[in-house]
Amino acid sequence: MAVATTLRVTCPDMVILLLRFPAGRYHATPWGHHVNEGLIEWPPSPWRLLRALLATGYSALHWPESGPPSTARSLILKLADALPHYRLPPASGAHSRHYMPLGVLDKGRERTTLVFDTWANVSGTLAVCWDVSPDAAERDVLSQLARHLGYLGRSESWMEAELLDADAPIPEGEPCFPCSAAVAPGRGWEQISVLAVMPAASYDVWREAVRRRALDRIALLQEPGKLPRDATAEQRAERKRAMKAFKQRSEERQAVEAEFEASHPGDLLDCIQVTTDWLRAYFSDRGRSFQRDRRRRFSVIVDDQRGARVTGSIVS
Repeated sequence: MAVATTLRVTCPDMVILLLRFPAGRYHATPWGHHVNEGLIEWPPSPWRLLRALLATGYSALHWPESGPPSTARSLILKLADALPHYRLPPASGAHSRHYMPLGVLDKGRERTTLVFDTWANVSGTLAVCWDVSPDAAERDVLSQLARHLGYLGRSESWMEAELLDADAPIPEGEPCFPCSAAVAPGRGWEQISVLAVMPAASYDVWREAVRRRALDRIALLQEPGKLPRDATAEQRAERKRAMKAFKQRSEERQAVEAEFEASHPGDLLDCIQVTTDWLRAYFSDRGRSFQRDRRRRFSVIVDDQRGARVTGSIVS
């Protein structure tokens, strides 16, 4: 069904990154899975690609701790607004097994645990295409980021990247594109889920809706009014009880809002560049109530007629 051909860029403003793996290996565990499950995220998810670009900006272009420059920020948000298309080179799954020592003796022998090291053998160039229109300054920033990308996924996934010129041909490969109700390629295709980023405007709407639901669970009480000078002792006691309940309820709402702010980044860019420690904290048991609201699936379709395909994983 899919024909491997060399195509030219159909839109002069389209963003196309070319990714090559000099060692022929791509190591990356899909979102929501343990490394020992032996799964490989293929193709690389939009979430991983955007985080790699951000990380490169901080490490290689020396962005300030306060955040990316305005041009880089607008570039990342444009890329986040569009789900990418791919041209996939041939890839196959492989793994090795290691019995790693635990440093604990058991009946005179050191205990070990079985560890899987899984990767994709990649032969050729991976093309990632975003149908967006960056300006000249944004393209220059993206070109710098691509030149400095050293790896993708685990650090042993050495990588060379470049921004394709507007009039250059796209390398050969299997087409891979976002799923939608309007796209039905027919039999012989495989649907894969990988981690994606929602558009910035959608994130803002979703975040405010979740915030309102969290606060609505604790009804806000009306603050008691002032009493007249001739109020009775019973009225004063009743107002004291009502004021105590009002303050307690207000503190509960403040605690809920503080927890929400700590577990929901303020905007999409902050969400994309949260640290791994933050993700571990808020996708643990403490954060599972929010995790249900965060789930979004980005499906891509690839032609599997040419051999085994390395599949991706569920998204957030």
